[in-house]
Amino acid sequence: MADRAGLSRWSSILQAKPRTDFGGLVWLSRGFAKQLRLKRKKGRLRQSTPEIVWRGRSIRHAAATTPFVFSQAIPQPETTGDVMLDLVVRIDVPPVRRRIEMEINAASRHVARLRSMAISRSGKERVLHFRGKVTLDGARQAFVLEARPARQFREWNDAATVAAYGALPFQLLSAKFSPAG
Repeated sequence: MADRAGLSRWSSILQAKPRTDFGGLVWLSRGFAKQLRLKRKKGRLRQSTPEIVWRGRSIRHAAATTPFVFSQAIPQPETTGDVMLDLVVRIDVPPVRRRIEMEINAASRHVARLRSMAISRSGKERVLHFRGKVTLDGARQAFVLEARPARQFREWNDAATVAAYGALPFQLLSAKFSPAG
């Protein structure tokens, strides 16, 4: 609070309180404050390097016997420079519309964010293919593929909220490096 002044402080207070604690007028103020915060954040992001996002697409793939996990290492090949990485993952999606979020990280850096949408409320298993360019620096640090929640939330004991926003366990079916080009 010491470094916040004026409207910025009120915006922080409005967004910190749970939505259920306020009436109608304050509820609208929360939405307005959130939109202002997102607009300011978007302006700051343009000045920095853009986030690398790979979009997933559904494919058909044979069954796998590996267990579902929240994190799995992907060993790097013995090469340097830019290469293409093809990932195929199987995810058991709950029966809600939701965003699927994953990340690829190395020990010392963030590599890419992987995103897909589960629009159907069927709750079926999905096989997703992600493809993108990565730079190998010769350090041979393994990449780590990690499931991430679709957003931050506080109610871990509410099954509906966890189904809609929680991290989804996955099976890594394949990870292939190929020359960029």
